[in-house]
Amino acid sequence: MSPAVLWAIAIIFAVKCDASLLCPTTTAPTETTFLRTLVVYKSNDIYRLSPDCLSTSGFSPLMTSGIGRVAISDMSHCPLSSCMFELATNQKVADSNILHQDNFVAGIVPAGFAALNTKSKMYCVRVKGDCGADLPIWRYTKSAGKDGLLYAYSLDGSVVYTGYAKEATPICYAWSTSSCGEGIPSDKLAILSTYVNNFQGPFRDHFITTWSPYTFDPMVSTSLMGYKKVKDLAKVAIAQSSGSDILKCNCLVKAVQMFDNQPGVGGSSLSPGLFGRFDHKFILADGEANLPSEGYEQTGEIIYCVREKGVCGATVPLKKWFNGFEIDTFYTIEGEADPLMVRNDGILCYVWPLNYAPPGTFNTC
Repeated sequence: MSPAVLWAIAIIFAVKCDASLLCPTTTAPTETTFLRTLVVYKSNDIYRLSPDCLSTSGFSPLMTSGIGRVAISDMSHCPLSSCMFELATNQKVADSNILHQDNFVAGIVPAGFAALNTKSKMYCVRVKGDCGADLPIWRYTKSAGKDGLLYAYSLDGSVVYTGYAKEATPICYAWSTSSCGEGIPSDKLAILSTYVNNFQGPFRDHFITTWSPYTFDPMVSTSLMGYKKVKDLAKVAIAQSSGSDILKCNCLVKAVQMFDNQPGVGGSSLSPGLFGRFDHKFILADGEANLPSEGYEQTGEIIYCVREKGVCGATVPLKKWFNGFEIDTFYTIEGEADPLMVRNDGILCYVWPLNYAPPGTFNTC
């Protein structure tokens, strides 16, 4: 049976629950390598869709035209044979305008166009609900006189392009992003490491930080004097998403580094005295009040994380513990044994694994 007949059957028998009878699933793929962030790009009067970075080709992303996710390969969960089709990128020879469509019959390119050899292919579904695809991809047209039509695209049906008319039905359906975002760019992350000093009792101090002895900042280098690095824990965000980021995390929460620096009677940071204590800890921005015996103050270090596992790709729980004998706050991550005879202060927040790579690495170009 030809592909054209298969798709005709799929459309005719589309069921009420917004999915076709041919596609075996209505749930979105959980394997993130199959889906990549999709945005609309523009260069002069040329619009196009791409999961790849086009900035080096003279195109700029139109973040006001919506954002979604598109499949970049065939997959068993959502097979090309019964669920998806390739959204081709055809370029008009006359004016370089881009026509995205299903090159239906044996992949034949429309007359007057040439198929572009793109870095990544794009796949979407024809029937809403198949494979959990819920985001319509819209095409707009504008008359170019003897040269035919000009085309524009959006992932948001409310978008208006002056002089262009939106087609009555979407080209196909892609996958929407969560309100929080699908990930975070690598350049917004830093490694969170554990340091510890050599003191005992209440002056024993675990210090988790993104700071490093190699940072050329007097405040940082002084803060780490007397501390030895133990291990790298995970990655944390050190900056909020900006308006120019294609990949954004909109659900970051701020955590502030605090230090209870009480060197004691006749003591100093390198040689503590009597009746003092050292303790570093992170608190979320909504704060923790000092108890009568505490003197926590901000160090100036701020990190960002998320409150729920999986949001923006953060999957590592940062577990917070307090050793009352040593007055020492410290942290562990998943896979490490829970310590004994200490207070469990729960999960501070969720952070990113050391091997984290953002989905759709085009966003770092």
